[in-house]
Amino acid sequence: MKRSLVAVSLTFALLQSASIAAPEAQESITVKIDLENVSSLNQVLNGEVDVDALPVVETVTVIEVPQPQVSVPPIEMTAQSKPEVLKVPKQEERISSASPKNAQVISTEVKQDQVKQERAKRDDGGIENFQPFEAPDRAIDYRTKSAYWAEKAPKATETYSYSSRVAKTDLQKFHQLQQDPTVGDATVLVTVKGLTPKGEALYTALLESEGLGLLPQLYHVGRIENLLQSGDVAAHQAELVALLTEAGLSYVRDIVQGMPEVKKQDKDWLLEGRNVDVADTYQQILLSDDIKAALSALEPQYKEYRDLKRALLAFKLKEQSEEPAIVPQGTTIKPGMGGERVKLMRDRLNYLGYNAGNGTTYDSQMVKAVKDFQRTHLLEPDGAAGKKTIVELNRSNAERIQQIQINLERWRWMPETMGEHFVAVDIPGFRYEVVKDGETVLSARTVVGREGRKTPVFMSPMSYIVFSPYWHVPRSMAVNDFLPRLKRNPYALTGSKIRIFRNGQEIDPGTVDWSQYSRNNFPFQLRQDPGDYNSLGRVKFMFPNEHAIYLHDTPSKSLFNRTSRDFSSGCVRIENPEELAEYFLGEAGWNQSKIKSAFRQSKESHVGLAKDKKIPVYTLYMTTRVKGDSISFRADIYNKDQVLIKALNNLSK
Repeated sequence: MKRSLVAVSLTFALLQSASIAAPEAQESITVKIDLENVSSLNQVLNGEVDVDALPVVETVTVIEVPQPQVSVPPIEMTAQSKPEVLKVPKQEERISSASPKNAQVISTEVKQDQVKQERAKRDDGGIENFQPFEAPDRAIDYRTKSAYWAEKAPKATETYSYSSRVAKTDLQKFHQLQQDPTVGDATVLVTVKGLTPKGEALYTALLESEGLGLLPQLYHVGRIENLLQSGDVAAHQAELVALLTEAGLSYVRDIVQGMPEVKKQDKDWLLEGRNVDVADTYQQILLSDDIKAALSALEPQYKEYRDLKRALLAFKLKEQSEEPAIVPQGTTIKPGMGGERVKLMRDRLNYLGYNAGNGTTYDSQMVKAVKDFQRTHLLEPDGAAGKKTIVELNRSNAERIQQIQINLERWRWMPETMGEHFVAVDIPGFRYEVVKDGETVLSARTVVGREGRKTPVFMSPMSYIVFSPYWHVPRSMAVNDFLPRLKRNPYALTGSKIRIFRNGQEIDPGTVDWSQYSRNNFPFQLRQDPGDYNSLGRVKFMFPNEHAIYLHDTPSKSLFNRTSRDFSSGCVRIENPEELAEYFLGEAGWNQSKIKSAFRQSKESHVGLAKDKKIPVYTLYMTTRVKGDSISFRADIYNKDQVLIKALNNLSK
């Protein structure tokens, strides 16, 4: 008897599954059937439909099912309708008989380009929409805001106290560098008459830090302005020198590594950023002929960072225009409705750049605008404005500015470069992409860690691929998720092919008194056998790391149809494992046929990657993304944005 798994998948939303077991077999046989309309299955099995006419997205495997029993009631199969054998004939064949006993299920092997086309047709938030913004037609002269900051700072005659943001070692080293006799007056910023040209250039850069998403008040700009306008610069020269030194050193550190007060709030950001010798770098800045250019060169050189700076400017310019009133929460606003809330929603959509028209009812034009807005924020694009849609729609321009600010900050936490060839997992975007020479060569949807089991931000190089993997259940899941089930029924995991080991020896779960074990004294290891039922699917992609995170296949394909896809326990499930496997192994002689064969094998096997394929894998958490003159604001699935914004607000006080 062939023991395998068959999935009959239609292009509908995958909502239900059924398991059919052969009780007399030594190993249970599972048939997983995913479809929106269960009655369609009975039509297929009874030979009532032309299966060739059905759109197919996956290849069906041949399977014998002798006298199966249905374990999920929604699919009714009588004794007369139970097929003894489901055969896959050649592509050109049709259903040869309507007799249930001889029912034959036909499936066409779908090429990868067809699979991609099917994915592209799906109308959900998997493909982001971008909110247009008005391209900045001018810059902001932040130098003119010096008076604004001066009003918020103590006057020259008042006491000014602050906590230094510079490490003592950096300050001491800088003063030592200043003692070098060859330096001379090259680094002088202040004289008795005021700022030198270099001092003016530095002070202007500190004021313009607002355009980078930083906080000018951290660099004492208000106090410096008051001292400069005091009428007696000579009397305050020493304080000006001290303040500019403190400000310059901390500014260099902030634009290279980010603000430490903010970064420390994200415990899950484990990606190593840039190193910088703050004192030496600042000294070199002061010795340069063009301080502005030298400081700009220290900023992150990512295109995404530059695009976000441009978006920040656009949203800051928009501060000068009045925002429409917010939309009150209430019942879901649906197409065809009218009234004041519909009018307010239309006004806000138009203000944000969506063409919602000027009608009085929730018409088709407005439905399109709402769907576009929902895709921009990775919300379910159903065209109905429920609570989540209204919350995002009501976010003020100031809130969006802060969201852009903290994502600029995240780019400052990044390494110098990600390299020319890498995999990037976009956690809140629910996608991954393979990038080579600046071009995305492969991309697909993902399922990422849920709240409580977050996917962290880190990097590790891809190393090898495991086909038909065992799933070694993490201890946290074993004690939190599975131990309670074992206490209720010692054989609760047997049907899922999860075996239990102690000190390397498999044990019979029925011989264990599970009531005596807890998370504190649990001595067992749980391992799931390879197979289509395996939680890792048929393949996993390994980039060894201390977090036990990897990319893997999944038997739960229906989750990729969701808009928000944070369901995993930390690892990253991918939609197209066969394509990714071929990308990494294709040049080593692994074609689609060989990969499919490896997927079907019953034993785990490891395949190492060629040196040029051992590329870095980055998991990233960015809640904004810019494309051209448009921006996407993603849902903050781990509630990190508000924590960082709170840190920013505390710094700005």
